[in-house]
Amino acid sequence: MKIVVDSNLIFSILLKHDGKTAFYYFPLKKNHQLYISDYTFEEITKHTARLIRISKLSLLEFETQKFRLLQNVQVVPVSILPNQLIEKAYELVRDIDLDDLPFIATTLFINGILWTGDRALIRGLHKKNFKNIVDTEFIKNIKMSL
Repeated sequence: MKIVVDSNLIFSILLKHDGKTAFYYFPLKKNHQLYISDYTFEEITKHTARLIRISKLSLLEFETQKFRLLQNVQVVPVSILPNQLIEKAYELVRDIDLDDLPFIATTLFINGILWTGDRALIRGLHKKNFKNIVDTEFIKNIKMSL
């Protein structure tokens, strides 16, 4: 299965590497193709100081965790996404949260599913009949069946 991981989940794992999200993420990574938008790197860079402070990791520990987390994950640059997918993603998220556009566009591009913890995004997209979005409960069920 092709799964785009929303940056909120990446942040969650960086903040708590032994938490529930990490518990499901690492086994999932072994059995499925995981993707992130390159926008995720921008967000991590923008919030690195805050993430380090909250996680209480040293810079080296943080960078090691980030490397472990993103190792063998495919990065999809927003710049390669066709305009028609960007426009479709825009229509889907314009009245929900435009910050989620790169994740939706990436999901459309790889023809996969988006794993997110953003309940408002899930509800909003389900109302628009976009079904390629799942929460951690769905991922938990995938992991349990491995």
